[in-house]
Amino acid sequence: MKKINFATLFFVFTISLTTISSCGGDDTSGNESQISNGIDNRHQYVDLGLSVKWATCNVGADKAWEYGVFYSWADIEPKESYNLSNCKFKNESGWTKYCTDSNNGVFDGNNTLDLEDDAAYQNWKGKWRMPTKSEMVELYNNCVWRYTSNYNGKGVNGFIVFKAKVSKDKGIKQCEGDYISTSATYNIDNDAHIFLPLAGHCDPKVDYINPSTGELETTQGKHGTYWTSTLRSDGCSSSYDLDIKSDKIKIGTTGRGHGETIRAVHP
Repeated sequence: MKKINFATLFFVFTISLTTISSCGGDDTSGNESQISNGIDNRHQYVDLGLSVKWATCNVGADKAWEYGVFYSWADIEPKESYNLSNCKFKNESGWTKYCTDSNNGVFDGNNTLDLEDDAAYQNWKGKWRMPTKSEMVELYNNCVWRYTSNYNGKGVNGFIVFKAKVSKDKGIKQCEGDYISTSATYNIDNDAHIFLPLAGHCDPKVDYINPSTGELETTQGKHGTYWTSTLRSDGCSSSYDLDIKSDKIKIGTTGRGHGETIRAVHP
């Protein structure tokens, strides 16, 4: 199977998007609808009324609607291919770090990424880091989620995640084909929110060059996965993540070798 240079692919795709303002704090031109409550080391965050603030764009992106960069869990740089064979902290004997089962490697009992292996912190510095599973669950349970196929007129699919204005709206999921009404009204011009694009994910089973057509088969615009910093509690090979499609939102687990996007949080 031909290797795909995902880092190059997503750089080209990101550059091709027309942009009007920056996720960094030094660009105030344009009319970005994103509402920012603060900046750390040039990257903006939004207060959604939760225990942590959430970044306005993915790690590796400059705009809310850009996809950003894929990382394997515990990797701090993108790779040309994403699979178990080149997974960090994995050798023929098993896992050498973040191992909660002595039958699968060197037991250390550590189920949360250290900052040295946290891609959000290593790429953005400051007080940024990846969200824990509990923080991702908090986002899932306490905000209003609204699917859109054209965020801010950019033609990008994903979910707008609004700060809930009233308690009864917390956790409402307005998915494609299942639009549940809210007690309050929400719009991107006036209400605190983040946008999570369906950036796809890197998995050799679903992202590959079709030998018949020569075209890339990809999950871009169809599926989104966002890592947490938390290892799955009953094993060493998978970590918790946010899994989103137009008609589905869930907290799931994915193998550590897969490439996923990251949305950073701030204390």
